[in-house]
Amino acid sequence: LVAVTRGRSRVRYSLVHALWFWTALAVVIGNWQTQWELRDVQAWPAWSVFLMVATLIAQFVFCAFVTPDVSADTDIDLKAFHEQEHRRYIGAFLGLLVLSVVFNTALGMSGAYVDWLRDNAFTIIAMLIVVPALVSKNGRLQLAVAILIAGLLTYFLAVASTIDH
Repeated sequence: LVAVTRGRSRVRYSLVHALWFWTALAVVIGNWQTQWELRDVQAWPAWSVFLMVATLIAQFVFCAFVTPDVSADTDIDLKAFHEQEHRRYIGAFLGLLVLSVVFNTALGMSGAYVDWLRDNAFTIIAMLIVVPALVSKNGRLQLAVAILIAGLLTYFLAVASTIDH
């Protein structure tokens, strides 16, 4: 984001890509906040550590794929970037969502995660919303999905960021 901002005179912006970039940021902050609830877990079985690491790696991959490579002297076309790379980063996001359902359910069923049903509801809704954008190149559909996902993740961020203990 900093590199894109520094080179703003060479950037062709994309609302759809900006919404996906915001989604990536909201996912990172929202997931970080929801992990606050896990601070009292005394013992972490190997499966829970594996799921935590796998989820964090999937989150990193999504963020890496949604972020274009930027060099100091080239033009940056975020519309073309979205057209070429959207399947890769939306697919990574879908993978993150699938892992999140497994993570939330496993920790919730073990009693370590109280809000797992709430978070799974958000996650499953997001999964249903993103699939059309994964398989279609339709510009209006891409924009509609980006708006819905960015809105959902913004709401999730607000809900997950409420720390009451």
